[in-house]
Amino acid sequence: CLQIQADASADETARVNLLLRVGAIQAQAMGDTAGAMTVYANAFKADPRNESAREALENLVSIEGAWEMFAELLEEATVKDLPVELLTELLSKLAIAYDTRLSQADKAIAAWQRASEVDASNIAALDALDALYQRAERWADLLEVYTRKVALCEESEMRQHIRFQIAYLQEEMLQQRAEAITTYNEILADEEHNVKAIVALDRLYLASESWPELAEILEREIAASGDANEQIALSLRLGEVRLQKLDHAEAAVGIFQPVLGIDPGNAVAIASLESLLGQ
Repeated sequence: CLQIQADASADETARVNLLLRVGAIQAQAMGDTAGAMTVYANAFKADPRNESAREALENLVSIEGAWEMFAELLEEATVKDLPVELLTELLSKLAIAYDTRLSQADKAIAAWQRASEVDASNIAALDALDALYQRAERWADLLEVYTRKVALCEESEMRQHIRFQIAYLQEEMLQQRAEAITTYNEILADEEHNVKAIVALDRLYLASESWPELAEILEREIAASGDANEQIALSLRLGEVRLQKLDHAEAAVGIFQPVLGIDPGNAVAIASLESLLGQ
């Protein structure tokens, strides 16, 4: 019979083709899907490159719900010397099986990590790791994924979006405020008038009492603002920083005077100038 011929065959390709015929007979003529699945599994073990074996096996695994067996077969196959494209495909199937069928997130992560190592430009693997790390609240690992995404991203708007995600993780989830400052400055290096990044640096420099840096970022906020009231409020803050924190009285005068040009009755600016000019 065909099974005996397959067992006796020394030619791997011929053996796999015989097994595929045996599996088809068992599944279609005999209705023995469990037995056919075992035969297809043996064909897949013998040659993971055989597309017909892979498709037939996956079809019956779905019918039988044999996901643990499927995962074991994929684990065995992915340690073999396979073409990068096929290895990436099998690792992706393995990761999806672990995540969606077997509820084994850690193993899904391991499989996606391997897929991203096999092909460093594998965005699908990074996207999957992104979702899994968020679900598991593994913020440091998520940060690494975002860093890799930035390196791969060629579209400037998306790159900036990912950088904001990095900065959020650094500031809010990992308490890495110095690193968040670096990231926001990277955003400004590519887009000098990005208001969201400027405002974030205002907050971080104020919290860290980095007065020279805060003064510089307040100047950028004033330049970026198109609202007169906001410009006045920012200018008053800048004047106070120059005067109280940096002891730059002359610079403070140069900041408070233009405020009166916009709002001649501004009490804070008037009091500050009277105090400075009276010294």
